[in-house]
Amino acid sequence: MRVRKKMKEAKEEWIDEQFIIIDKELTAWNNKKAYSTLKTLTKTNKTRRLL
Repeated sequence: MRVRKKMKEAKEEWIDEQFIIIDKELTAWNNKKAYSTLKTLTKTNKTRRLL
């Protein structure tokens, strides 16, 4: 259980850092970089199913 808790905390911290980066890029009018960072946050993991 401790490992899952640590992983969840690390993930939340990473997400917070990404939002800070997006905010900085938007205030610097760097929309391309902000969009790229946002895309990594919202990207779904598409895995192939092996049959």
